[in-house]
Amino acid sequence: MNAHRTILNTSPATLKSLTTNERIVLLAMRKSLEGKAGLPDIHHLLFDMFGIFYIEMSILAFEAMVNALAENSRGTFYLFRPTCQKVSNDELSILNLIAACQNGNGMSVNSMVSEIVEPNGADKLLGAVYFLAEALDARRSIFSLRGYRPLPLLSVSGSA
Repeated sequence: MNAHRTILNTSPATLKSLTTNERIVLLAMRKSLEGKAGLPDIHHLLFDMFGIFYIEMSILAFEAMVNALAENSRGTFYLFRPTCQKVSNDELSILNLIAACQNGNGMSVNSMVSEIVEPNGADKLLGAVYFLAEALDARRSIFSLRGYRPLPLLSVSGSA
């Protein structure tokens, strides 16, 4: 994985358009580029998100996910620096993969994984992401499948 500032791989999404837990996952992924220097921050971020009951397995699953991306991604997987407000298409693809795993859409999940990693890394990535998705679900944090555009605001009208 590489940290790049490039316009070619930038989605219209920004950090502000993501939910709090989506931002936490993204920030933890970005911090992973710092190697061992980023580990305390990653562990703190994951603990805040998963709590004491899921932390150990969540750290292992997160590390497995990052390693699968680093070792088996198709081409360069673009991550921005932790302070960047932009979101790359690759970063958004991982958030969408977590959402698809939570939604139980097997065909969509397999299609997404085949676009992200080579076949020899698919099982490793899937296992890690499924665990993270289940742990997030247990903590009542549901990710939304989204395209490369902001979600529309819902309006409710009527009389009370």
